[in-house]
Amino acid sequence: MITKKSFLSYYAEQLSLEVAYMKSVQDGCKMPEGERYFRKDRLLYTMAREYVSWIGLFTQSKNGIELLRNSDVFNQLKKLADHSGLSDYLCMIIINSFDYRSDDEPRNILQLWMENGSSDLVLYIIEHLRILYRSGLNTFSSWCIDILVTQIYAKDVQIALKAISVLKEVCENDELMHALLTKWPQIDKLQLGGDSFLARFLRTETGVKFFQEFNWIDGAIKRWVDKGNLDYVELIERTIYTELNIKDLTTKEDNLQLHIPVDCPLDVRNDVIFPVQEPLIDKSVQKTAVCDSDKH
Repeated sequence: MITKKSFLSYYAEQLSLEVAYMKSVQDGCKMPEGERYFRKDRLLYTMAREYVSWIGLFTQSKNGIELLRNSDVFNQLKKLADHSGLSDYLCMIIINSFDYRSDDEPRNILQLWMENGSSDLVLYIIEHLRILYRSGLNTFSSWCIDILVTQIYAKDVQIALKAISVLKEVCENDELMHALLTKWPQIDKLQLGGDSFLARFLRTETGVKFFQEFNWIDGAIKRWVDKGNLDYVELIERTIYTELNIKDLTTKEDNLQLHIPVDCPLDVRNDVIFPVQEPLIDKSVQKTAVCDSDKH
């Protein structure tokens, strides 16, 4: 126990040096590189990285958490992230080493880093929440959903889209979908995931009631009747065409050809090319495809 306290006291001192280094850079001066134990090059090329992972080992037990708290390690960690991103490399290692199952302290640090950290660090944390979900973290609904919902309101569109991406995967689980709806997220923010994502909520009674509150269902039906069904057919056409052709549909060359078997009846080939009344593909492409097939 004495050894652990001594080790963690040294650990806290080294973290305080990292915090001091960040402030010195922001103030336009630099402290000597050699004084910092957790320099990036040391973490990359020496066993110093393993010392960082020790924090994770301590967060696996109540006694370890108490030692980290009493030795001032947690307080120093809270100061480690800022918008400059100077210590992102160190924060990312710590994020991967934390045990989030039993105590609020690691979760609080994660949330604090999201508030004060760089965009790169925030994106990294959001992606790490996806990993926690896939790992089956049993406390995911009690704190991770809150973080993700907060991030869909981020001014940085990239961050908001990353949060939506994780939520789309998380909402495959009906229990977590319900947890999300209890946070009353704005529909226009969820809309970043597209109508297909929003429609997923309608498979539960809670989801139907939620969207009825905002009159979203009637509006979605109108959008589908007015234009959505045509967009869907166009999407299917493009997908079929892309799968059947080597070249992308966006190319403007005249010699685009469909890779359909030669012995396939002509009327079937035409149906494959133009499955709707208003074909997406130009008529000239149809003639080229038919002529090329006749040559065979």
